[in-house]
Amino acid sequence: MDRVAVYMLKEKYKRHRGHTLSYLFEKKMAPDFPRYDRIWRMEIPENTVLREWVASDLEPWIKDHGQNTIVGLILIVDHTGISKCWYLDREGLVLLPSFYRQETDLLGIGTKGFHIPKKPGTYQARDSLIIDGIVYYLMESERFGSASQMYIVNGEGRFMGLQTSNGFSDPLIEQIRKKKEQYDEEKDILNVMAKGFSSLAKQKGSKKAAKDYPGTKTPGREITGKRASVKIRLNEKRSLLGT
Repeated sequence: MDRVAVYMLKEKYKRHRGHTLSYLFEKKMAPDFPRYDRIWRMEIPENTVLREWVASDLEPWIKDHGQNTIVGLILIVDHTGISKCWYLDREGLVLLPSFYRQETDLLGIGTKGFHIPKKPGTYQARDSLIIDGIVYYLMESERFGSASQMYIVNGEGRFMGLQTSNGFSDPLIEQIRKKKEQYDEEKDILNVMAKGFSSLAKQKGSKKAAKDYPGTKTPGREITGKRASVKIRLNEKRSLLGT
């Protein structure tokens, strides 16, 4: 089964609902994920003709819920972890390659002047694909264009160590998934190491504090030494002042 999620502009943008894609661009309201709320999600059979499903299932559901038109809605269709975004325009479905983005994403379709580590020149985002909820971009050389290999970068700008001249082919998608698994494993190891170092630093800090200021780091212990005498003198002064 494929999954379909339907998105609508949030309440504070409702005056822009029901309009064409060209209208949104004119109003500088190009579809952007943070401006939308998910209003419906369901499963549909694989290889369903999306246009037919919209007419037979989505449109009646929208009208039952008080909406006059499906124009302006966005669909995210997930097929075996590969997702695509579509804008429901008056003329039909329009592919939106850069709609789905996470808050940490730095790239989008149209990004130019991007530098890839150890690669000469600058690059622009030529195509994108959502794989298992993460957006990946094909970065094309701004100097050589389609005559050169394209490199794969995720939305955060991380170079995946992969290149292609055939777009998002099935073998490339599998390579991306393997690279993602490796990245997650490395990230988990680094997190464990960071927590270990942090704990060790706290322990060393506590020992140093206990040595410099006896009695201050162990709950329930009496304050002794130089700090204790200072506290006694302060209490004596407060007593004399009646505070």
